[in-house]
Amino acid sequence: MHNGPPLAWPAVVDLVRHAIALPQQEQDRLRRLAASLPQEDRTRPAPEERPYLRYPPGPGGLLMRLLANRNLGWSAGARMFLFLTDRYWSAATYGQVGWGAVELSPELQADYATVLGIRADDLAVLTGIGLPDGHRPAPRGTVEVAGLVRDVRRLSQEQIEGLCATTEGGRR
Repeated sequence: MHNGPPLAWPAVVDLVRHAIALPQQEQDRLRRLAASLPQEDRTRPAPEERPYLRYPPGPGGLLMRLLANRNLGWSAGARMFLFLTDRYWSAATYGQVGWGAVELSPELQADYATVLGIRADDLAVLTGIGLPDGHRPAPRGTVEVAGLVRDVRRLSQEQIEGLCATTEGGRR
């Protein structure tokens, strides 16, 4: 299920860490730059998933597979939640969401929607779990950065590191 290069996720985490602090205009520029880069073709078949990543059917498993589609495993996913939603749980706790051992509340589902760059009402339809009371969409900058994560899923680690270097906080 992991689409990009296996070691690209640390670069994605760095990119998000820098991009979230950028003004809207710079986030837009970064997304345009990411879109202009050539995507990497698969050079080998996707490796067999590890047994602990083979989630049972259900909302939690769906959400964890969607994270994996963005090259985000448990650890990188936990960091993304921190950067994009200010929620932090241990990486293993997110894995337990996938296994159904941690309840997927409406609030947590809304956070997944933010991290995945999916409208919360659309995700609620997919999972069958309602929206939290008083739910408001994520701020535009957060939505743009979540979109950036989706945009870079087929870029190489070097390309993502290059994008990070173009951000003011990521200049090397």
